[in-house]
Formats: sequence, C-alpha cells, structure tokens
Amino acid sequence: MAVTSASSEIAALNGLRGLAALTVFVSHAGNAGIIPQVLGRGAGQMGVMLFFTLSAFLLTHLYLEKPATKQNVRTFAVARFARVYPLFIAVLSTGLIAHWVGLDRADYPYSIEFRTWLANALLAGRFHVFWTICTEFQFYLLFALMWVAGWRAGKPHTVAFWSALAACLLVFVDIYQYPSGPVFKTLHFFAAGVLAALAYSRLVASRSWTRWADIVLAAALCAFVLSFPNIAAAWGATFNGFWSPWLLALSFVIMIAAGSSHGRLARALGSRTGRLFGDLSFGIYLLHSPVVFYVAAGLGDRPTLVRFAAASFITFALASFSYRFLERPLRTTINGAFSGRKLDGDAAMRQPFLNS
Repeated sequence: MAVTSASSEIAALNGLRGLAALTVFVSHAGNAGIIPQVLGRGAGQMGVMLFFTLSAFLLTHLYLEKPATKQNVRTFAVARFARVYPLFIAVLSTGLIAHWVGLDRADYPYSIEFRTWLANALLAGRFHVFWTICTEFQFYLLFALMWVAGWRAGKPHTVAFWSALAACLLVFVDIYQYPSGPVFKTLHFFAAGVLAALAYSRLVASRSWTRWADIVLAAALCAFVLSFPNIAAAWGATFNGFWSPWLLALSFVIMIAAGSSHGRLARALGSRTGRLFGDLSFGIYLLHSPVVFYVAAGLGDRPTLVRFAAASFITFALASFSYRFLERPLRTTINGAFSGRKLDGDAAMRQPFLNS
C-alpha cells in the first residue's frame, strides 16, 4: 500500500481547511447572538472534528511513506512546531498580558493567569480554543511514535492501519465529558484521518471511484451542514458531539472524497479563494473569539448583517495580517534554521495545522 507522494498537493484540502475554520467562526457567532443561534450550539465542535481528521490525513499522506529516519523525524517535528506554535503562543500570551494589566474574562475572553498560561504553553492545558492546539501536539507525538514503530517493524502501513482502527473504537467509549480530558477524547477523529489517507492511496488510482468522488463530496458536505446540532434536532436527531459514530464516519468520507475528486466542487475548494481561506484558517480559528465577543457587546443593537459583516471583516483582516507578518516569516525562519535541510517553500507552509 503506497501513499501518494507528498510532492503532489491535494488542492481541495486547502479549501476544506478554510471551511472547517469558518464552521467554528459561524458557530461562535451564533452562540454570541450575532447571527441566528441555529448555526451554533455545538457546530463549532464539528469544525474541530474536521480539522483533526484533515490534519491526520495530511500527516499520513505527507510522511508515512517516508522512512522514519532521524532526519525525517526531525524535519517533521520542526515543521509541526513552526506551523503551529508561534501564533499559538503569541495569541495565548495576549491573555496573560491582559491579566497582568487587570483585565478579566468579562473584559477580554482570553484573559488568563500565569499558571493556566504555563500549562497551555507546555501543551498540557485545556483553556478556551487553545485546548485543541494542545491536543494537536499530543497527536503529533503519537503519530511520530506510530511512524517510527511501523518502520522499525518493516510494516508502516499495517501498524498505522491497526493502530488507527483500534483508536476509532474509542468513539464508543465515553471516557471524558467535553470539554475536559486529554487527547483521548478526540483521538478517534485523528485515527479516522489516518485511515482515510490509507484508503485514499488505494482508491485514487480507481477511475470508477474518482468519477463519483465529487458527488460523494457534495453529499457529504450537505450532510455535514444538516448535522449541525440545532438543524439536526429539527428532524429528531441527537447531537453526541465527539462521541458520534455518524460524525466520525462523515469526516472519514469527506477526507477521501475531497482527496480523490477532480470535479467542480473540488476545483472550487482548491481555487485561489479556497487556498486563501486555507492559508488564513489558523489565524481565523485563534483570533475570531475576541472579535466575536467585542462585536456582540458593541454592536448588539445593530442589524444581523451589520454585526456579522463587522465580525467577518475584522477577523479576516487580523488573520491576513497574522499570516503575512507572523506565521509565514516565522515558519520560514524556524524551518530554515532547525530542520537540517531546505523545505519546499510554499508547499511546506501549507502542511496541516489542525489543523486545523
């Protein structure tokens, strides 16, 4: 079983990453009353599920076929750190500064005391949206261990398959109640991404499958929207959050279809606009909460369209600034200084966050 070369970029996944970030943004805007609340109340969790599955899919696609040498593992670790940690620690630290100057969470939603800041900075915390980044890094470690173990056993794909399949069964075991608990409460979504990448490597050469992939992708994305908690409740479904076998299977199908499709929907996701939203997705995810908070508080009496337009514009402007002046330059600098070899420019920058 061979995973497609990492050099062949799957353009549709850029837009899918942006779609996941927008799902979280829209959900939190709904929760804050900026837009109708039918789009909130747990839909943000679904965006996170999609991020996690996408992250694991891309890691498996990019790295599993490569020998787990010290150099390759080092490059992996440096690339992951450079992609995620700089913006994460920068935004997290704004909360610590806010706390030091006397602002509490009623003034700034990311206000955080030093002890909590330290736990999250060390990737062991569970504060606000930052818990997902800590979880993401914990998965990076598990992926690296699986990758090394698989190559040492001489069967990287077999080890990845059985490890991921076993982890997917965690969806049937309610170990932790959201939002507490470490990586194990979401590990099955990472595992679904690993399995999706392995399945994709088999299906991508099948012309009969790729002809249907765009239709499957469209149907799966429609089902994803219809599964938003308040929408699903309208037709009697129960939202089980991270312990939903349905959402796990849906995330799995979306990844395979997005990776395999060459139809109109996949081309739209992989377009310049889709790529832009994919590039900005991490900034949108980390920066939107304070924006939503202040827009809801300051423009609460304005029309819905005005509130949503203001929140969207400010969030995208901040994400664009962050990507151009913080994320991209720091990523290039860190990769160049510590990876031990030159990475492939923009392709390296588009490796998954969460993922994002």
